[in-house]
Amino acid sequence: MNFLQNGTTFAGIRLSKDRHQAKTLLLMTPKILEAGNDEAAGIMLSNGISGMPVVSNRGKMEGIITKSDIFRCFVSFTGTANKGQVFAFNLQEKPGIIKNLTDMIRSSGGRLCSIMTSYDDIEEGFRKVFFHTFDIDPSSFDGLVEKFHGTGELIYVADLSLGFRKIF
Repeated sequence: MNFLQNGTTFAGIRLSKDRHQAKTLLLMTPKILEAGNDEAAGIMLSNGISGMPVVSNRGKMEGIITKSDIFRCFVSFTGTANKGQVFAFNLQEKPGIIKNLTDMIRSSGGRLCSIMTSYDDIEEGFRKVFFHTFDIDPSSFDGLVEKFHGTGELIYVADLSLGFRKIF
């Protein structure tokens, strides 16, 4: 594909012999998005982009963030790279409900790795809650799952150390 000739000016840049540069310029957007660390993932998702510059509060470019960076953070926060157990719920908004579930996990010998909550795509008065745990004895797992059924809508369980997954 030969869109531009050597020496052509495009968007104020005189192109060299490098045709890859010309192809890149044709694919680039003229509007450059930038963000701070805390807002980059949302901007990337809403604009369908895989990377963007990260700037400081003073407008100085600090680096570039990519989808891979976001995935690394997600895996780190959730602990899914490590083996353990995962429980996903749709829970009614009630004071103490998450504490009750964490107490059940601890009484089964489990340790908490992470708890994540979300109000996305769920009806008013409810939230999604995801627990990642370690050290729940396999002989206690099924009994714990039965106890969980009485606390809210259990949507997913997994014991990653055993390769077991179940969607309800």
